[in-house]
Amino acid sequence: VRVVQQYGVDYFRYFLAREVILGNDGNFSDENFVNRINSELANKIGNLCQRTLAFINKNLSGEVPKVENLENLLESTEITNLGYKLIDDFRKYANAQDLNNILEGIVRFAEEANSFIDKEAPWQLRKTDERRMNEVLVILIEVIRLLGIYLMPFIPSSASSMLDQINAAEDQRSFE
Repeated sequence: VRVVQQYGVDYFRYFLAREVILGNDGNFSDENFVNRINSELANKIGNLCQRTLAFINKNLSGEVPKVENLENLLESTEITNLGYKLIDDFRKYANAQDLNNILEGIVRFAEEANSFIDKEAPWQLRKTDERRMNEVLVILIEVIRLLGIYLMPFIPSSASSMLDQINAAEDQRSFE
């Protein structure tokens, strides 16, 4: 109860799913808890969201840019394809009640997305190639949407907040 009151149910649920294999014992310490939450949720996923959304707010008045052939762009981009393909692995892991591997996949996806934003550098593209900058930002918004959907079973309040921040419509919050 103390941990939930201190850190919140979302983070506690995430930690348990990440650290304790179903059917086995697990170890808990405040230090491990804080390290896991900071390293994965804050530094990888939260940082990606913050960098992307702060850039859009600062440079585009909070409006996601329009791009031509959006569907083709998303389907032809390596990072979004990685995100779309994760659902098959996650279904396999869910059937085996292997929550840790689902979360490991989400964290790896976030790491790849952070590499993508570093490589594409929309802050540089802003000066040299506005069309590509817009494409990169739209791709990142899709990545954030995918991360929000994947995280929904584990951190529902936080994942919903992520989806709210990108104004994801209710019919865009699942893989149906």
